[in-house]
Amino acid sequence: KEINSEQATHAKGEAVDVLKLQKNDKGPSWIYKVGLLSRRSTLNLIHGKWGLVMRLTQMSMFALMNILFVFRLKKTQESVQDRTGVLYEVVSGPLIIGVVTACALFPPLRGLMDRESRDGLYSPATFIVSYLLHIFPINLIACMMFSVSLYWIVGLNPQPMAYVGFNLVTTLLFLNGESITVIFLAFFRNPNQANTASTLFISFTVVMASGFLRNVDTLPAVLRYLSYSAVQRYASEILVANEYTDLRLECPPPGEGVCQYPSGEVYIQTNFHNADVYLNRSYVILSTYVVVFYAVVVLVYLVRFRLKKG
Repeated sequence: KEINSEQATHAKGEAVDVLKLQKNDKGPSWIYKVGLLSRRSTLNLIHGKWGLVMRLTQMSMFALMNILFVFRLKKTQESVQDRTGVLYEVVSGPLIIGVVTACALFPPLRGLMDRESRDGLYSPATFIVSYLLHIFPINLIACMMFSVSLYWIVGLNPQPMAYVGFNLVTTLLFLNGESITVIFLAFFRNPNQANTASTLFISFTVVMASGFLRNVDTLPAVLRYLSYSAVQRYASEILVANEYTDLRLECPPPGEGVCQYPSGEVYIQTNFHNADVYLNRSYVILSTYVVVFYAVVVLVYLVRFRLKKG
């Protein structure tokens, strides 16, 4: 009875929101519609519980997996490989989790948007903007939980600004991953197909542009120039510059091993040339990508709606 009562209250609330949209179809404010749809989407997410738990815990579970494999970073020559592994996971993981999240939670909302847009309650652009707004604070919290747990437990650079940069990069990557998948969901009705296409696209750009699997400067010219268009290139440069700047690494005693990287700066110049010099540029470009992807999402769904309508 309690469940039925909750569902009835929830359905009544949705009906009231639809009536408000109908009354304000010629009303003064596009912002009003965006606010109303954002409120409804947030309430739906909270009432759904599973979607909210999914959004809040996936990144934390991913952090736990990395912690179990690495636990605590040292400052030996061997720790360079561990650091590289952690940073590679940070570059690729949030993007893939964004894919999984969008494929699981967006398709029902896409169906709702199609019906209500067709009925003239609002444009697809209005709905997409409200969707992107209502997920933003929840994704922010999820990424903060991930970065706090992983960053301080494994022992990355203890400088506060380095942690802020780490948190910012993970958040932007997660938002980019979800945006990319929402774009693919405009072309593929089946979420599994969108999942496959998004994952392949992201995997290719990670391998090509992250610089962890192969130094970007050694790529063929076509791929090297293409890497400038990938978010992973700038995310990797930020993470490496923040982690390895001023890092002093221990060298083995003479005759017992090679001291390849006596300092973090040597690692940066060897594998990510001038990443520390272009740090501010990388922040700006990575942040710009979020805005660009958001704009592309809105544009794609506007075109999709007009093609279906026409």
